[in-house]
Amino acid sequence: MQQFLAQRGLSAPRDVSMLCLDPSPCFTWSRPSIAHIHWQPRPLVSRIVRWADKVARGMEDLRNTSIKAELVEGGTIGPVPK
Repeated sequence: MQQFLAQRGLSAPRDVSMLCLDPSPCFTWSRPSIAHIHWQPRPLVSRIVRWADKVARGMEDLRNTSIKAELVEGGTIGPVPK
């Protein structure tokens, strides 16, 4: 990705909006900060375990599940600086 952006005279995160699914420690160095999604993994893990249990017993489980999540805006969301 960095090479693709560099070939176009762009740099991340200065020139493009960036979003990470978790507040990854990999991005603590980043200024501006990287936006991320804050969510609790327990409901998702519980759902996966229930799904796997049903599949293991030969049952079909096509139920949709919603997980509450919050967008934590970082400094990279918004228009590119001029």
